[in-house]
Amino acid sequence: DHKFDPIPTRDYYALAGIFKSSSVFENLDHVSRWVERPLATEAQVKERAARQKEAEEAENALKARKTALMTEQPKRLVGQIGKLLVAGHALARHAIAQEAEAATATSLARDDAHWGSKDCVILHTGKGGPQFADYAVEVPSDGTYRLDIRMASQEARPLRIRIDGAEGIAKCCEATTGDWFPAHQRWITAGELRLAKGPHTLRIEGLEASIPHLDKWLLTPAGTAPLPADLPLALVRRAMLLQLDPSSPLGQQFAAMNGTPAARATAFGDLTAPNSIDELAARWQMQLTLVWQAWSELLDDAKQQKRETPKSLPLPSLERYRQLLLGGGGLLDLSEAEWIESLPAEESAALAALTTARDQKKAAVPPAPPNAMCMREDKPVDLPVHIRGNHLTLAKEAVPRGFLSVLAPLAPFPTIAAGQSGRLELTQWLFDPRNPLPARVAANRAWLQCFGHGLVDSPSNFGVRGEAPSHPELLDELALSLQHDGWSQKRLLRRILLSDTWQQQSLSDEDRALHDPGNRYLWRQHRRRLPAESIRDAILLTTESLDPTIGGTLLSTGDRDYVTNDQSGNAARYDAPRRSIYLPIIRNAMYDMFVAFDYVDPSCHLEKRPETAIAPQALLLMNSPFVTKQSEALAKLALANASDEAGRIEFVWQRALQRAPRHDEATAALAYLQSAQQQQGKDSAPDAGWQSLCQAVLCTNEFVYVD
Repeated sequence: DHKFDPIPTRDYYALAGIFKSSSVFENLDHVSRWVERPLATEAQVKERAARQKEAEEAENALKARKTALMTEQPKRLVGQIGKLLVAGHALARHAIAQEAEAATATSLARDDAHWGSKDCVILHTGKGGPQFADYAVEVPSDGTYRLDIRMASQEARPLRIRIDGAEGIAKCCEATTGDWFPAHQRWITAGELRLAKGPHTLRIEGLEASIPHLDKWLLTPAGTAPLPADLPLALVRRAMLLQLDPSSPLGQQFAAMNGTPAARATAFGDLTAPNSIDELAARWQMQLTLVWQAWSELLDDAKQQKRETPKSLPLPSLERYRQLLLGGGGLLDLSEAEWIESLPAEESAALAALTTARDQKKAAVPPAPPNAMCMREDKPVDLPVHIRGNHLTLAKEAVPRGFLSVLAPLAPFPTIAAGQSGRLELTQWLFDPRNPLPARVAANRAWLQCFGHGLVDSPSNFGVRGEAPSHPELLDELALSLQHDGWSQKRLLRRILLSDTWQQQSLSDEDRALHDPGNRYLWRQHRRRLPAESIRDAILLTTESLDPTIGGTLLSTGDRDYVTNDQSGNAARYDAPRRSIYLPIIRNAMYDMFVAFDYVDPSCHLEKRPETAIAPQALLLMNSPFVTKQSEALAKLALANASDEAGRIEFVWQRALQRAPRHDEATAALAYLQSAQQQQGKDSAPDAGWQSLCQAVLCTNEFVYVD
């Protein structure tokens, strides 16, 4: 039993049975999810579920149609390979292409031996400083041009494109190609540029310290081009890029058509060189059609035999051609957007209709309601007394679930409904108007919040060993008014704050201090230091930096995600200028200003915050980057709002301390500013002295204490 208060051991296990019959975790098998419940009515939950189901059905219908089209479309496109290659060759005549090493100015390093080769000279990261390459470009006509860059990159190294010094594409080419060597060079689309006819300087520059390995770049008209109407522009561009790839047999043969006899002999070997581009395209149509058929048969056979899907064709020579068709950067290796662009008009319209239907259904889904962490009913159980607290030594009989027996004569226990935990009945008992204890505790907490000291100065202990109330009748009056006002905390706080007692000054009086040195009977207001949150908010408000936005969160992590790994990873943001009540409270990564100024330890119970005055608090205000930044902001306000130093000093005092400076303060501040300027030299910033003066004012006792 309790050593001092009339609480028998049985009462403890009666209460424990209520919480044992409740659950806060989904299960206890491992580190589990806590229980959550949407803050919505049952009808709202059902309505949202129905709308979600409709949206999912529309999404599934769209996906199914896309899957079918992406299965059917390659069969159609294979028959157009020859036409695509001819059209790609024609488009190349309208393109502007340059080798990377043809830069007119660059900080990049040229390589034709290690990262590059004799046939693939590349530019890569130079030694320190900005990484860039400039190219002279003559644009034949006004229009929009698509920029493709042939590059190799094992890691993401984004680029930026400038035209004549102005930003053209802010960020591009973050893709990776597998490795850094010539075999891994791929065409990557950078984006589109609006160019006027005439000469331009195109700059490719790195956004970071390193860039991809650059081989060449290509500008092609993004608008109308002289192409067959039935050929999608995306596929024609892909055919053109393959022809410009010197590492593939297709690129070598198309390049050889305009080359020397020796180049033609190398590209075609024992085969007779074709007489025209049309003839060469027909050859590739036949070759790639055969490869497509072989690959399709291999896939069908594996499916019928229920074998693992093959990764390649068995013959290396055929696999090389399959890669040209379906491999990375291959003729039919298209993005979803390119597939859709290549569809026949009727199929494209049907897909657009399904997309619109999906979007409408998604838009009709109500937003998810917020969730509340909560308890839920579990299997009801009564607990036996654990003798001397040992779970292995149990009393023979279980204690029925219940409440504090000492208060039973005042507030009888409600009967716990069959099959229920007893939480509802515990709540009813707590708020029974005949139960005096909860209202007294709550009223005392409100008084503590306003005065820094409770009427009972042990707010978590109303027992025999707790402090007796200094004003028992007042405590009862406040408790009764709290119950009468429907437990409204706002009304209770308003009543306290409008009282003459709270509105007293904190000035001392020698006579009264002699009789009540601790101010227990409130003959004056307590002198109090601002709590940690108010110190931070006061600094932000003084410098006009406080963001008064209401609501929201400063945590970027999802529900139940890890916020910090205790070492380097911390997703909590303490630098936002929002009010301190919105700052995250992370038990193992507390905000340093809160820690210094006596914020409660969120890992354990603390009945009231201490109010210490220790050296680390002053040191934090003197050295904190937050305070330094805000004092700079206050200095800028002072310089902008007054024309002379006397006016600026008064501005700082009024903003920070809500009063004019005394004569001695103004004289000392002026002398300090002159001394700081002389010590810092003529070349220092004119507001450097003002920043340190403002910081000194923000560090004063007058700023952090309420008189």
